[in-house]
Amino acid sequence: MPLPNPPSLSQREVHAWRFGLTIAPPHDVGEYLDETNRARAGRFVYAGDRAKFLRVRYVLNSLLGLYLAVNPKEICFATNEYGKPFLPVKSRVSFNLSHAGSLGIIAIGTGADIGIDIEEGRMPIDLRGLTNSVFSVEELDAVDGMADNALLRPFMTCWTRKEAYLKALGVGLHIEPRAVSVGVMPERRSVGIGGETSNSFVDVVTIVEEQCCFASLAVVGGFSNYKSFDFDHAGAVYH
Repeated sequence: MPLPNPPSLSQREVHAWRFGLTIAPPHDVGEYLDETNRARAGRFVYAGDRAKFLRVRYVLNSLLGLYLAVNPKEICFATNEYGKPFLPVKSRVSFNLSHAGSLGIIAIGTGADIGIDIEEGRMPIDLRGLTNSVFSVEELDAVDGMADNALLRPFMTCWTRKEAYLKALGVGLHIEPRAVSVGVMPERRSVGIGGETSNSFVDVVTIVEEQCCFASLAVVGGFSNYKSFDFDHAGAVYH
């Protein structure tokens, strides 16, 4: 079923699309893959992991085809030196994706580099030790004295914000997470780049805080607005 026209996307606006990973990709999904991703798909040992990978690529190409008004089967990707994918052709559209467990999320925007991260809301082993290893001094102060059984929500909020921030910059974990303070609360926050004398910044906001999952969005130079949508097996559901 063809997708409807995309929702209007204004300058520096971001659309965050959530989708399930348990739905089987269509039989012609191989035609949605460029050469690099076709090779990646062939390296999966487990059929379930391969099906999730194909589902992600199908949804990503479908959405980009929707916004770019092109055949999604013709979209190709390149990666920067740290492995972040981007569209190698000139386009006003930028994107980033993340998935965890049975859920995925894709952010699509204009006029800025973006990052997004989604994580399952599961209790990690040694949550306190993990917090001490990735939180900045400011963030550690914010959870000081908090009971271990109350730490999961601020940890997942903070961690997805850090991941989204680093992905927006296109560097992944090549920057030490403890060196970045994004906060443990979900509200929008501007986080500087390159030290106190720099005028560059990234806007970070948590867009999902649920028992099953957490997700955060980051936009270099800030964003004007963001909207959330769902993508189902038949196409797009706007709300």
